[in-house]
Amino acid sequence: MDQPLYAVAKQIQWNFPERYGERRFVIMFRGLHIEMAFQKAIGGWLEGSGWEAALTEANVASAGPADSFLKATSVTHTRCAHQVTASSLYVLLTKSYTSYKESLEPEADVVSFSDWCLKKVASFPQFHVWYLTLQLELLLLAFVRSFQEANFELYIEALSKMVPWFFSLDHTNYARWLPIHLRYMNCLNDVAPDVAVQFQQGKFAVSKTSNPFSAIPIDQAHEQNNALVKGEGGAVGLTVEASMVTECTETEQSAKHHEDTRSLQSLFYRDVVSLTTTIEEMGNPFMEETDNLFALDTKQMSLDALVRLRKGEEVGMAQYESFIAERLMQESKSLCTPIKRNNLRVFNDPASNVASKTKQQLSSVRNDCLLFSRLYISCQMREGIWMSFSSMKTKVVHQRCHRMVSCAYFRKSRN
Repeated sequence: MDQPLYAVAKQIQWNFPERYGERRFVIMFRGLHIEMAFQKAIGGWLEGSGWEAALTEANVASAGPADSFLKATSVTHTRCAHQVTASSLYVLLTKSYTSYKESLEPEADVVSFSDWCLKKVASFPQFHVWYLTLQLELLLLAFVRSFQEANFELYIEALSKMVPWFFSLDHTNYARWLPIHLRYMNCLNDVAPDVAVQFQQGKFAVSKTSNPFSAIPIDQAHEQNNALVKGEGGAVGLTVEASMVTECTETEQSAKHHEDTRSLQSLFYRDVVSLTTTIEEMGNPFMEETDNLFALDTKQMSLDALVRLRKGEEVGMAQYESFIAERLMQESKSLCTPIKRNNLRVFNDPASNVASKTKQQLSSVRNDCLLFSRLYISCQMREGIWMSFSSMKTKVVHQRCHRMVSCAYFRKSRN
């Protein structure tokens, strides 16, 4: 289930334990929706960093799709963009480490790669933010891998590392319900041991073929089947002949993974090389030894970002541990108690942009209303213009009312 339905389902289980309790029904969070939410979290982290400009300049994607990666409009395309970016960042990181080793004297001690990274993170903000970006993207890919390999242990491990970041980056709905799902999955051996055995065997994912690394989340399999059934010709006749269902749901079997082709591998290699070269021309962030933090493309410095950056990792973990202790263990706070937002956007603060845009719309509507009232009064005084004004009145009023309603829109939760 997706997050809103999961919240309702868990409340039903808690209120009616004898009929719908956790020992009778095992409810799973939708894996595809978790991936999409984490992609949006990474997008919020990278907004204003110049990442989308680098993708566009490297011809990895055009301007429109590159901007859509921040909002995870397409899960598959956004995943590919993070795969290319993670590969490029790792190449740039290793180049920086190689440059460090070459700069040492022959008799000098060489710091290990992991210790060198930690030292750089503590000293230089530009290194810190892009090193964290690499870690977030690798965490996302590990979560995807857990489904493609049908590896339940990796699923639990990756999800446990992702949850604190939902707290840090203000995705409060997932931050509220994913700890409950994670705790339930960890207790599955005691609550539903038969289901736990099946999950350990990989049955929490769907394998539509016998090929390795090809399993997908259950909700993604549902989406694919829906698209297949509702494709050309629609679902007409499926209820008449049972054989039609089999024909629609059967897929061609292949001996290898669908991405294991020379053309796709060559395209991926080309994109990685191109993006690596582009970021190097903009300035390798892992070689920047400065106390400032700035975007790749504009070099515009973020003044308040350093404080937010330093506490980004610690705040999420502290909130996660406090949530578990106060709401699940001690039950001293209600589960529905609001979760404090951190506003840890490093390069940009989307909330302020949304507020200013709304204010501009409201100001425009007010001006239009004043202009309309003045026109109405003046036309009453001049009889010749009144008829033509009356014919336009309905259309203008409709447009203005539509703009006023759009300023008070109900946005679907981005969290």
